[in-house]
Amino acid sequence: MASGSAASLSAARRILARAVAEPKVDGQQVADELFALVDALDADLALARALTNPNRSAADKGKAVRQAMAGHLEAAVKVAAEVAGLRWSKDGDLADGLEELAFDAALAAAERAKLLETIEAELFEVDAALRNHRDLRTALGDLVASSEAKAKLAEAVFKGAVRP
Repeated sequence: MASGSAASLSAARRILARAVAEPKVDGQQVADELFALVDALDADLALARALTNPNRSAADKGKAVRQAMAGHLEAAVKVAAEVAGLRWSKDGDLADGLEELAFDAALAAAERAKLLETIEAELFEVDAALRNHRDLRTALGDLVASSEAKAKLAEAVFKGAVRP
């Protein structure tokens, strides 16, 4: 990430940290909503352009996020709207930043639930499985396969072995 996007990601992490620190905010739900927004940006070129257009104001970008995420978890909408208003160096950096924030929110939820050590062990097991099974690695990394197909494969392989 270029320096402008790196600075925005740093600011975005502070925005997220404030949001998930609220007692009533479920960090995992925020993570799920942010992952869904990343998927929407990948699927909807017009939305991605609207949120990454440097000529649009932060307020306009926030409004576009609120419209795109109408009916979603308010904490996630607020985070996404503020993050979209930041300056990102390249078009894909906003989606990449939101994806990193989604992971951060999931880890914050795991930390709140005192599950970080369990998650770390599960990630180690997933890493080992991927290292030892080239066909699985290839299938999950297939650029032609849909995200839904890859998610179903991952669920079939890892169901019961790791938390969602």
